[in-house]
Amino acid sequence: MKRFMSILLVFIMLVLLVAPAVPPAEAVVDWDVYDAEFQGIAPLSSHPFTDARGHWAEPSIAYVYTRRIMSGTSPTLFSPDSRLTREQFVAILGRIANIDRNHWWRTIPSGFPFSGDVPNNITVPNTSRWYIPYIRWAWASGILTNFPAFVNRFGVGTQLTREEFAFLLNSYCEVMAVPIDLLRPGRTFRDHQTIGLWARPAVVRMYRARVIYGMNINGHIYFQPHNRVTRAEAATMLHRLHVNHTRPESTRRVDVSVGFSNSFHEHWVFPVAEANLLIRDARLPFYNRWNINLHRVSTERITSSTLFPENGCPRSVDLQCTTATCGSHCRTQHHKNWDRNMDALRSNWRPAGRLRVALTSDNALCDSRTGGHRRSPFLGLGDPGGTLSMNLANRAQPIRNVRIIQHEISHNYGLIYQPPCPPGTLCIMSSGFLNEPNMNLVNIWCPACQRMMQLNRLRH
Repeated sequence: MKRFMSILLVFIMLVLLVAPAVPPAEAVVDWDVYDAEFQGIAPLSSHPFTDARGHWAEPSIAYVYTRRIMSGTSPTLFSPDSRLTREQFVAILGRIANIDRNHWWRTIPSGFPFSGDVPNNITVPNTSRWYIPYIRWAWASGILTNFPAFVNRFGVGTQLTREEFAFLLNSYCEVMAVPIDLLRPGRTFRDHQTIGLWARPAVVRMYRARVIYGMNINGHIYFQPHNRVTRAEAATMLHRLHVNHTRPESTRRVDVSVGFSNSFHEHWVFPVAEANLLIRDARLPFYNRWNINLHRVSTERITSSTLFPENGCPRSVDLQCTTATCGSHCRTQHHKNWDRNMDALRSNWRPAGRLRVALTSDNALCDSRTGGHRRSPFLGLGDPGGTLSMNLANRAQPIRNVRIIQHEISHNYGLIYQPPCPPGTLCIMSSGFLNEPNMNLVNIWCPACQRMMQLNRLRH
């Protein structure tokens, strides 16, 4: 019996070791506060960490590593599920701020209160106390003002909680004048009363900024303020902050509003979430190749037939798309039946975003190339004025849907359909782009179209 119990115990331990980590609050899709836009900007191959391969936070780990926001715990390990300590996070903030470490080794700020574990008598670099310059800098800059430290001690080695993370990150943004956009209304978490009074304003601000999320448990949203933050969670939240709120001069942010029609709402299971995912995936080459950050600011259902009439030509018309049967909106140009939609969208839809992307799933469309109705699930129209309209009728082919969005966004930057693409070249503007599911995430344009993008990339 003892031998059996020993074998059983060993088996359980092995299962626990190989079982994948359960994603925490920052990884779980919460349909109430869902936002996937921060995911996937950096190619997953751009990091050296073997323990991050396939991890739920791998896109964020790749992102923060390639931008030198976070480093690994060794050349080949990131330790994503290790808990982050107070001094480690302050050091991350110090590296982001690019502080002068030599200065803070030499300088002891006035009123420094943490001499118990950050000794004042150490004024030269010390490998065992590597964190000293970062904590001194954080105190002198005001980031640690009102931070709940211990008597005479900072709490070196203490694992960071979610409320502490929110407080420090919010303080950093205030001190360093990081522009924070409040992208959604506040909310009262189910466990609001357990959040420290000193941390509540920071938690609300970081939540509204879409940096920190809550956890949906049985339909209620909890913040879980005392849970310890892992390195993977920190990478995820820093990724959100950097993508949504930093304004590097080399990156041009373009606010995007997404609208979808009644037919899209009926055809797609989770229309808001799925529309957001399509935009998320479509934006990658624009960011990676041209530093254009297509930043989604809103997603809404367009219910008014005045705003989104959908049917540019009557369904009863068969192979007879003429001015007489379809009205003055039926003009001889690419996807001419969409003119009616586009006219209505340009005139009547005024969302917050400068680039407006309208999605529908009505696939009974009048196609100018055949002269009549053709069931074509991938049709769209884009104009240089910032309005795009497209038909995504087949939700079973997400890669193709992403391609049509990329094609229409490229129209917005002055690229035209097929010419001037050289024959046989792989390009998002050529006739065969829908059949190229493995087109890379960095460059989807032929040389001719790249020259056009280079000229027009500052549009908007």
